Amino acid sequence: MNRNFTSLFAFLFIVFGCIFWQFGCVGKDNSEAGEEPLTEFGRLLADRPAPDLQRLAERSSPEYTGEDTAEAFYDILKLRDIPDVNAIPVLEEILSQDNYKGRIHGYAAAQALFCIDAPEAHQVLSKYLLTPNYYALSGINYTFSWEMDKSKRDNFIEQYHLKNISKDMEVKVGLEKNKTTSGQKLDFKVTLKNISQKSYRIRDKQVYLGQMLFFRSQSGRFLQWCQPVDYEMPMPKWIELAPGESREYNISMDIRHKGTQKLPYFGKDEDVTIMLETFDMICGIEKPGKYKVYAMVEEQPLTKAHLEQLDFDNPWPGRAVSEPIVVEIDVK
Repeated sequence: MNRNFTSLFAFLFIVFGCIFWQFGCVGKDNSEAGEEPLTEFGRLLADRPAPDLQRLAERSSPEYTGEDTAEAFYDILKLRDIPDVNAIPVLEEILSQDNYKGRIHGYAAAQALFCIDAPEAHQVLSKYLLTPNYYALSGINYTFSWEMDKSKRDNFIEQYHLKNISKDMEVKVGLEKNKTTSGQKLDFKVTLKNISQKSYRIRDKQVYLGQMLFFRSQSGRFLQWCQPVDYEMPMPKWIELAPGESREYNISMDIRHKGTQKLPYFGKDEDVTIMLETFDMICGIEKPGKYKVYAMVEEQPLTKAHLEQLDFDNPWPGRAVSEPIVVEIDVK
């Protein structure tokens, strides 16, 4: 197998692996777990030599026409394991050229910068991640699918993803707890309120409502939602919120013993015992306990081409994150 074919295969592996995440399950709450064996993905990075920084930004550019784009992606992720302040300018350039494009190289560069953990690295992260241009939900998902170190992953999510940056919209999450015959049921209400003096259009969320909620265990571990239901996605539905108006989302969630859930669970986590299940999403956790729950609503700025196709000019761009509430999760 020649090098060109190998590079192409590696790139396709990454792309389809990220897509597969949307319909499969990986990750768990490993609060009590020890060291785990390396996965194939982990071994690939562990055996990789330190990258040459000189051409890394060029090889990661959207305009690069070389055949080792996938190799550049792996090189960026390798920098998570060998933090080097000399890599900060290169990683910033990658973030800059990927800003608003949503390419995986930019998300990988953000993870590498966080692992460097230097003041200069955090300045770059604040500049590019604490903005509506950065799609925080994808950033969170990639920390799981690219097997970011768990303790770093959790702090990364908290500091740069579940961070409210909106002055126009406010999000709150509330809970009503109901017992059912099969276990327990959690009914969440997420409220998005326009606290500005201007009317805004928002893209109304119609499916995968569970993605608005983020659970963190007492040990600090974030849980990962999975999407076993595949929709033919509906056309965007836009609603307008005048100053002071709100939009409420009711998210009903069943808590079931593993094996009694309705949705298929594709995870291979032997320690999972409890399932959190909405009508189209599922999440596995190891044990009962108290969990912090955050809610997030975000919208990236629309491009000029998209705006020209709409009959309004006031879409809301931003990321609104609630203060967390604490819930007790158990199955009776």
